[in-house]
Amino acid sequence: MTIQYQNQTLTLSGELTFNTAQAVFDELKDISRTVTGDVVLDLSQVTKVDTAALAICTSFQALLLGQAQLSFLHVPSDMLGIAESVGIGSLFV
Repeated sequence: MTIQYQNQTLTLSGELTFNTAQAVFDELKDISRTVTGDVVLDLSQVTKVDTAALAICTSFQALLLGQAQLSFLHVPSDMLGIAESVGIGSLFV
């Protein structure tokens, strides 16, 4: 998994799963300390997700609370299905 941060857009590439969750969250946590405006999380390059992907996104949103708005682009359909099954599908709309 790689993360690129440019022009207030974070682009995640690769698998966003339990195997990568801790490393991704640690990097997002570091990035959250430097955010100065609203942020877009682009998931168009994510190749695989599981429930950890949802946990990472909601945790990152919590980190930014009161600091910046977080919006999502190109959320994988599998991730939308997981979010809808637990009642938080509106997070990605």
